[in-house]
Amino acid sequence: MEMKINQQRQKEVMQQLFSQGQDELAQLQQAGEEEKLNLRMAEIREMANQKISQMAPLKISDERREVYTTVGGYPSLDNEYTIFGEVIEGLDVLDKLAAVETDQFNRPVNDIKMKVKVLD
Repeated sequence: MEMKINQQRQKEVMQQLFSQGQDELAQLQQAGEEEKLNLRMAEIREMANQKISQMAPLKISDERREVYTTVGGYPSLDNEYTIFGEVIEGLDVLDKLAAVETDQFNRPVNDIKMKVKVLD
């Protein structure tokens, strides 16, 4: 996940710098100044690389990563929902919830009401 976020950040830096030099690059291209165009593009890439190297890479802590770990998994929720919790008793209730009839969006046909008790 960190790699994807860091790649997106790098892409944004590149886009920002190239968009700032867009008019100049277009003029060089229209004038047929291929050598100057390539040189200017290399300069912009170098500026972007310097800026990127100064950025601290995003690192997700083990604690945060643990929140997104599932036991057993549920493929239809992948990249869709974040669910966390722990069943400490009443696994039979969990089995009943899993067996409820659902619609085409995988939602229960009839809403399920739950009572929640927060323990201190």
